[in-house]
Amino acid sequence: MADETGLDFNDQISSLESKYQQIFLEVALKDLYTHLTPIQRLTIARHPNRPTVLDHILNITDKDKVGGTPWRSCRLDPAIVTGIGSIDGKSFMFIGHQKGRNTKENIERNFAMPTPHGGEAIAQNLRTMFGLKVPIISVVTGSGGSGGALAIGSANKLFML
Repeated sequence: MADETGLDFNDQISSLESKYQQIFLEVALKDLYTHLTPIQRLTIARHPNRPTVLDHILNITDKDKVGGTPWRSCRLDPAIVTGIGSIDGKSFMFIGHQKGRNTKENIERNFAMPTPHGGEAIAQNLRTMFGLKVPIISVVTGSGGSGGALAIGSANKLFML
């Protein structure tokens, strides 16, 4: 068309096609997940290749602000991870349940289930977090029905994925 008219609309057409594909994908995924049975939802929540809390945290935080080893397991419970990160230059503290990707990691992380000491770890982190001047975001992956998931739900923002 540019050869015939001298006008080039390729950039605008590409932009519109990209937006269409993005909207189509969002609508298709929403439609797909809306019609799942409860057992299908549970199967997805427990899928071994589902992103973990650390995957989500590292994907949403500023990569240049993550230094050292801020994403650590709680001293008292390896199923709980905490850390401080930034999003758009604002600092946040994160706390969540971390599962493993294989049997060895799941055993090390107690299959993302806090031990009885996990309650102490959560209480210790909550006491620390309440004294901070940053928003608190909790991310619950999996079925999210445990007492540990409920305990970390006292954050400023809670995501259940």
